[in-house]
Amino acid sequence: MDGQLSTEWATHGDGDNAWIAFDFGRQRQITRFEFRSRRMADGSSIITSVQLIFSDDVVLGPFSTPDPDVVYGFDFETAVVSRSVRVDAVTTTGGNTGAREIRFLGPGE
Repeated sequence: MDGQLSTEWATHGDGDNAWIAFDFGRQRQITRFEFRSRRMADGSSIITSVQLIFSDDVVLGPFSTPDPDVVYGFDFETAVVSRSVRVDAVTTTGGNTGAREIRFLGPGE
């Protein structure tokens, strides 16, 4: 989201219903997605899998992200051209789920 692992996005108790949307500002070619979940001190709030919904209803995933200490990277078989994307939590450990980092990369990035 901002390249800083010291910041994070969190929901207010949404668990498996958590989501966040990004507008890229213009059509972009996306070839890779990176994700690192967050975790509360009690071990809750981990997003263990996510799904991406791009504009034009292109859906990718779910992608497995079980360990909040790992930045997971997923290369797409075919580039997606989109202006926006919604990241949906598919499975979580419940609570104030969220992420420490979310990145979308294009060719050569």
